[in-house]
Amino acid sequence: MEATIIGKDEVDVGVEVVDGSRVEHRIVVGHTGEIKSHVQDGYPDNPSKRTNKEDDAVSRARRFARYHVYREKGYDTLPPAENPDRIAGVLLAILDLDQAEFEKYFGTLCRQVGSRDLPDVEPPLDLPPEVYNEQFIVYHQHVYLNQDLETIQQEIRQAGSEVLTEQTIQELVTTDSQNFFSKAAFLPRRRRRKRRWALRPLEGSS
Repeated sequence: MEATIIGKDEVDVGVEVVDGSRVEHRIVVGHTGEIKSHVQDGYPDNPSKRTNKEDDAVSRARRFARYHVYREKGYDTLPPAENPDRIAGVLLAILDLDQAEFEKYFGTLCRQVGSRDLPDVEPPLDLPPEVYNEQFIVYHQHVYLNQDLETIQQEIRQAGSEVLTEQTIQELVTTDSQNFFSKAAFLPRRRRRKRRWALRPLEGSS
């Protein structure tokens, strides 16, 4: 997909999106992510008359418009679960946990996952027997950060600057291919600092 900002005011941003079928979408996105209007010339306007593929193309164009506005203008237009900076912030927070903290937040999840393949691990959750007859079982644990988006973005930039200094970039550029991955894996750890993340599991998650 391709996207271009075609206008903006105090509350909205206009975006032109060209999808994979070369259909043009003109979408107005509010600063908080609300789709104010969406005009396109390739699919039925009535959702009930679209095929699944056409409906998916319209939905994807809207998601891409929100993403483009976020990246180009910085407005918080993306849902938290789709925001790449919030996702990166959660990953950094998890990486910064020590063993005791990790056990506190994710111990139940780890034991539940391990209980399927490790006979000496007792599952902490009492699930219906039919669940274990499924070929694949997916567990989700919802977490959130207390920090606002601006703070998360600052922490991500700081983390990047700690790892990708001029020295570390030069080390990666000059190393041979045999040692590249081991050196790349080592660099972030030796410059890692403890960040003040406020990571919390949502109540009732499992």
